[in-house]
Amino acid sequence: MQPKRFKDWRMACVFGCTLLVYGALLVQVTILHLWPTNETMDEIHSTQTFINREFPARRGKIMDRTGTTVLAMDVPVRKIAADPKYIHRKGTYERVRQVLINGLGHETETVSLIEQNLNRTNSQYEVLNKAASFQIGETMKLAIKQNALPRGGNMLAGLIVKDGYRRTYPIEGIMSQILGGVNTASKGISGVEYALENILSGRNGVRVGRVNALQREIVHKRDIDVKPTPGANVHLTIHKQIQCILENATNLAMETNNASAAWAVMMDTRSGEILGMASKPDFNMRDAASLSGNSKLRHIGAVSIPYEPGSVIKPIVVAAALNAGVIRSADGFNCHNGYWPEWKLHDVGRSEWLNIEGILVRSSNIGTAKIALRLGKENLFHSLQGFGFGQTTGLGLGGEQRCPMTPFEDWYPIRTTRVAIGQGVLVTSLQVLNGINCIANGGKLMQPQLIKRIESHDGTCIHEARPTLIRQPIRPEVARQVREMMEQVVSHPKGSGRHARLEQYTVAGKTGTAQKWVNGEGYSKELYTASFVGFLPAEDPAFSLIVVIDEPKGEKMYGGQIAAPIWKRIASEAARVLGVPFTTSVVAHHDSEREPGAPRLGGRP
Repeated sequence: MQPKRFKDWRMACVFGCTLLVYGALLVQVTILHLWPTNETMDEIHSTQTFINREFPARRGKIMDRTGTTVLAMDVPVRKIAADPKYIHRKGTYERVRQVLINGLGHETETVSLIEQNLNRTNSQYEVLNKAASFQIGETMKLAIKQNALPRGGNMLAGLIVKDGYRRTYPIEGIMSQILGGVNTASKGISGVEYALENILSGRNGVRVGRVNALQREIVHKRDIDVKPTPGANVHLTIHKQIQCILENATNLAMETNNASAAWAVMMDTRSGEILGMASKPDFNMRDAASLSGNSKLRHIGAVSIPYEPGSVIKPIVVAAALNAGVIRSADGFNCHNGYWPEWKLHDVGRSEWLNIEGILVRSSNIGTAKIALRLGKENLFHSLQGFGFGQTTGLGLGGEQRCPMTPFEDWYPIRTTRVAIGQGVLVTSLQVLNGINCIANGGKLMQPQLIKRIESHDGTCIHEARPTLIRQPIRPEVARQVREMMEQVVSHPKGSGRHARLEQYTVAGKTGTAQKWVNGEGYSKELYTASFVGFLPAEDPAFSLIVVIDEPKGEKMYGGQIAAPIWKRIASEAARVLGVPFTTSVVAHHDSEREPGAPRLGGRP
């Protein structure tokens, strides 16, 4: 039997050794935790996996001018994908397959697609549904969570559910070319979606961190954790009801005239804001990503299709001449009974002498050409530039044409007479509308605007449009004179624009019919562009409007015959929507017994 003292000493030794070992371990752990060496950190990192996740930002909304109608918005979706190689290695094929079928559908085509993708065993990433509903995505996330194993791993290993958004357009069938569209990566490819890509797209979130050997994120080891910032919301100047009126009217113009295209634009006379802009044919926004990059359907005709305007340009020529002082409103011109052999010019009607008003009422080519010759080619060129021709309008939509003008130094002698009647010069209908709008508002050329307001996702105003004056090419009194003449174009019984007359409002406008140039053949005798541009009420206009019908194929082809009635239909409905007060029913034309534009004093002028 060992002495008690020896036994106590042995126990003390065991206890001391144990304490020493644990103490050494504690010191070692403390050193590793607080002062790890590079080699130790490398060893730790080798057992961890770095993650770099991107979280998509919600794209900003596009709304109408009131902010109450959403025209484009993002809705949450879930991208369902799989890693077939990993699934087969882990033996989770059957379980993953069943979860996918339960979530995506039991249809034969869907099941076949799922099985086909899961059996691509050499692939590590196969998308099964790039825009599954939020509910389906959440159901699959819950299934993944429920199939987690206690010590790491998952019975649904290889099934991937990612958050995302899908662009939707709540009001289908309108504004496709204005709004444009996005591609599969949710990047704008045309229209406002493309023009304001940097504003609408926002900033994606990002997370950089590590996961441990069990593939669980080490939350406190996140190096970067930035939440996504939604894109800004854009308010257009478009009035939804006005836009619908224009869309319906351009459809009607296409159908009734068997036309190749038709477009219409309405502008607030004072501010230059675009209230509506429609173009046919157009496209379904759901198919935007499938359109070829150079497709004409991507861009709206009002800014992207150059054409020779014809007679709608005549009020601008008259205004320029009056402003330059080379003519007076009472001046009369010999119109040679409808044919001027010296310059090979014809009029539709036969008139001997016409004053300036009569030239516009009868849409006399000869009278307008004589006015242009008085003005001179250099002044005519610079006057048209002053009204905005030969330059982009600055609206900001893709595909806008500048339509550069041939320098006046290169004009052959007859060209002055042709440019004055809208031949030999290319324009867009928005350029024409803005030029006529200048006459409507007292001589001010306004900057056309499509964007009314831009707000950040939290409602802070980033940009608010203000009416912007570009220049004043004519004096207010000249604008008033031409406005009164254009009023007679519509109100006079023999006026070329009489089919645009409204009972409740005074209307001022001008018709246009232009032969189309065919390369190698000259001006076609079959292809025309018919148009009507005007404003109401004539005395104090609320809006200006242009309607263009391209290549009508029917018995009627003149602007006064086919474009003016469409203009009338739009203007009547738009005035009601905008609450424009009624004016006199029909303007009484001067000296009703005389021919329109005949000299008011006897004899020749």
